[in-house]
Amino acid sequence: MASSAIEILSSKNFSDYVSAQKELTIVQFHDEDNASCHIMDAVFKKIQEFYAGRVVCYTVRKPAASEIWEQFKIYQTPSYILMKENKTVEKISGLMSYDNFLSVVERCI
Repeated sequence: MASSAIEILSSKNFSDYVSAQKELTIVQFHDEDNASCHIMDAVFKKIQEFYAGRVVCYTVRKPAASEIWEQFKIYQTPSYILMKENKTVEKISGLMSYDNFLSVVERCI
């Protein structure tokens, strides 16, 4: 089964995409200049693949969507917000193992 790419959201489509989701939604805040973000890409991709059909994953890149970064008070990368019904239920930042990330997602589902 081929895995789909994680969609990159902009300031223009963020609200439409995120508010339309009924499933748990994870938004990754990614800075191309940050090595930790690149390390976490593999973990985030594994999370997306493991929860395919049950969790929706998106990426917001800096500086392209800085308004969204400000809205969610993102000051460290990588950062992730986990949302249900368009409300933040968890916010995590920094490097994290796959198992730790998995436990956070399980707690939020």
